[in-house]
Amino acid sequence: MIPLTNQAPRFVTCYHCGEGIESTASARSTSCPHCHKRLVHDDMIIEVATMWSGPIETCGRVVIGPSARLSTRHVAASESVDVAGDLTARVTCRGLVCLGGNSIFKGDCTAASLEVERGAIIKGGFFQIGH
Repeated sequence: MIPLTNQAPRFVTCYHCGEGIESTASARSTSCPHCHKRLVHDDMIIEVATMWSGPIETCGRVVIGPSARLSTRHVAASESVDVAGDLTARVTCRGLVCLGGNSIFKGDCTAASLEVERGAIIKGGFFQIGH
């Protein structure tokens, strides 16, 4: 049997209830001990045009690449949402939402902070920034 290496624990924030969770560094998913819902730890990186029927949720980052077009009902991320392409969704982020200079965002946004680069296009939407 090969011994497991000692890795420092990973601390993540539940994107459902907002509670902090200690997890193993190698875990890709877990359940929140507070709200008992499933959590995904992996970053979600979208590089192509995609129609997604369900929510995209992660304790990490959501990255919409420059040639990507994503249309979904909800994007939730604990760390950040970085948009370089087109995003149509309701966004909830406990960290930074960054709209790049060539991005197009359509939808509502609730985030701890928002960065909008010159040239970004925002179509409609309700924004609640800060706590």
